Amino acid sequence: TILQIALEAPVRIIASNSGHEAAVVLEEVRNNSAANYGYDAKTNDYGDMVSKGIIDPTKVTRAALENAGSVASMILTSQALITEEHEEEPEDHGHHH
Repeated sequence: TILQIALEAPVRIIASNSGHEAAVVLEEVRNNSAANYGYDAKTNDYGDMVSKGIIDPTKVTRAALENAGSVASMILTSQALITEEHEEEPEDHGHHH
């Protein structure tokens, strides 16, 4: 689902940015049912993120999800949507002048 992809994205990005295989890290985190279990990229270790002092700011995450839901709701219920128009590059059809 879209929500699952969004929630997994930080783990994927952190693993990838730290030079580790995102799929392997994500699978390890998914397979552990312990509360607050996650990946510490700094030490390349897994464990309880709260006890390690790595805390996801819940208020920020909650606000981001609420705002995303609000925007999605507005888009779905709007009768019109305004987007930025991109200029098309002229086609040269292989001719160089």
